[in-house]
Formats: sequence, structure tokens, C-alpha cells
Amino acid sequence: MTPISLSFSNGGYGSCDLSNKRGAWQTSVPAVVSVRRSDDVLQYRCRTDEGQEVTGALQSTMGGKIVASAVFLDFGIVDAITDKHREYPDSYVIPVPRPDVAPAAPPVADEAVEPGAA
Repeated sequence: MTPISLSFSNGGYGSCDLSNKRGAWQTSVPAVVSVRRSDDVLQYRCRTDEGQEVTGALQSTMGGKIVASAVFLDFGIVDAITDKHREYPDSYVIPVPRPDVAPAAPPVADEAVEPGAA
């Protein structure tokens, strides 16, 4: 398991469902959650307390340990099977788009025109 610190770009609170081929996890945000390493992406589906839904994925990368374990072939095989050589970022800020700007109010006439007046 590897810990990842998650937060929203707007500084808000919410919850996320995370998954990769090794498992699925639920967490509140902001938080530190431990996930299993995998060679595929860590997908997230989040909902802020304001109701905004955000989805995306974190890429896994090969860690420096794989180079060292290549010297010992048997360790490299074990790492390849368990994905121990893969890493996700230590922390990630989930981008939350800014809410749409409310449309401008219709213009207000300066003078009211009474019916029949001309």
C-alpha cells in the first residue's frame, strides 16, 4: 500500500471513489488514503460538498527500485508480479473547475412607459 494525500483545488471538502485493477477505495477529501500500487491508472470519481462532480486519473510511474532490483533478477520478477516497482504521486490536488458565472440580469429600463402615453 502507498499513501496519497488528496485535496481539491478550490480548498473545499467532499468525497472520492478511487480504483485500479488492484482494488477500490472510498475516502473523504482532504485526506491521506492508502492504495495498492498498480501498473495502470488510479481512477477517481469525486463529489464536492457543493455538488460538483469531478473525474480523472493518476498515472503510475516506475520507481527507482526497479533499476536496483534488475541486478537481482529474482527480485525483479517478484516486483513485476506485485507491481511493487510502480508509484503514484505522494500528493495530488484534484482540479475542480470554477462554477459557471451566473448570467447577467436583464437590463432594466430607465423609464417606465405607461400604456396610452405617447
